[in-house]
Amino acid sequence: MEPISQIISINIKELFQFLKSNDFSKAVLIGIAITLPIVFGLFFNQLEIGLAICFGAFWCSPSHVSGKLTHKINGILLSALLIMIVSFLGGYLHYQTWLIVPVLGFLTFSIAFISVYGFRASLISFSGLLALVLSFAHISETLEMYEYAFLIGLGGPWYLLLLLVIWYFINPKAHTEEILAETFLLTAAFLETRGKLVGPQPNRDELQTKLLDLQAELVERHATLREILIQSRKKSGLSHYKGKRLLVFVQLVEILEAAIANPVNYDKMDVFLKYHPNYVKSFQDFIFEIANQLRLIAKAGNNKKKLPNIKQMAVCLERLEQEVEALKNSNNKSDYEGFLILQNYLEYQKKQYIKVKRITWLLGNPNMDTKDFIDSNESKRFIVSQDYSLNILLRNLSFKSNIFKHSLRLAVTVVLGYILGHVFAFQNPY
Repeated sequence: MEPISQIISINIKELFQFLKSNDFSKAVLIGIAITLPIVFGLFFNQLEIGLAICFGAFWCSPSHVSGKLTHKINGILLSALLIMIVSFLGGYLHYQTWLIVPVLGFLTFSIAFISVYGFRASLISFSGLLALVLSFAHISETLEMYEYAFLIGLGGPWYLLLLLVIWYFINPKAHTEEILAETFLLTAAFLETRGKLVGPQPNRDELQTKLLDLQAELVERHATLREILIQSRKKSGLSHYKGKRLLVFVQLVEILEAAIANPVNYDKMDVFLKYHPNYVKSFQDFIFEIANQLRLIAKAGNNKKKLPNIKQMAVCLERLEQEVEALKNSNNKSDYEGFLILQNYLEYQKKQYIKVKRITWLLGNPNMDTKDFIDSNESKRFIVSQDYSLNILLRNLSFKSNIFKHSLRLAVTVVLGYILGHVFAFQNPY
């Protein structure tokens, strides 16, 4: 049982960590974006104008997700344009009853189908669908529908202005540092889970499932860092800060790639380690020390003075090398076969050690010229660009596409729901 003081200390640390997080900053930004228009609307006796801008800012906020600044700007502006058009069309639909059903179905399908262009596009699609539904609820005594739609669209630039002024002006490095720290922690957890798989394990299937989940999360974080560090370099060049982070990112990617490229035959290893359990502890101590090193690097963040010392990691490696070498000199044939297995596994672990050592050196070397280490052709292999061509839409116009089937189901459901609402005279059929 942990003492109460330790529990309180851990919770306080987690609270401060949350207050410094990207999610909390975004929540504050959204709060300011939707509150100020209402306050000014009340002050100038123009509440409906304030509410319209507030709705626009709120509907554009989902497209503000992790990634390159250019993509965020484009996402927010496209959201603003979409919700303005949708609000304008939806606001006039109920004046022509015979148009409602086909146009509502077509708009719902079209907006949902935007999701074929990836995650950010799916959030823009969500904003458009929300605006479409709520456009039927527009009741204004002072604003015409076109005025209301324009003010909703204005909410997007308003949110973008706050994003650029507050978010990037105050602490432009915060988002990069947070994603990088998360990647360090996930990489540590990934390596630690692999370490737990060494030796006979009753819950190996559970650990391997966890390993796959961690791998999927790491791939997502790598994609985000690619946008921030590599794709921004193509258009605006590379700062010293981002150059270092790019080199660190390359090492993190290679750690994951090395792990995937070096699968372990645990069943075969178990046969040998069953009679030599001391090697299980030796390997696990070294792997866990590497994972701990990555956690300490994540905790240090941008503070070079807090970077960990690699001495303990080197000591663990040296001891492990001596133990494996001692096995080589054994006259027992089965021990020599075990030596070959452990030697290959040790060589893989040494590569991981070198990568973590290099990360520590990169982050702790203030005067390094990153241009000497970054090769343009090498960095291209980490870039995965989203294809926004019309061919993507055409290829997905088929029942083989999950997005197509989802959009069609949603359109049919919305239309049927609206028809039922009118048949049974619901107060708000939308």
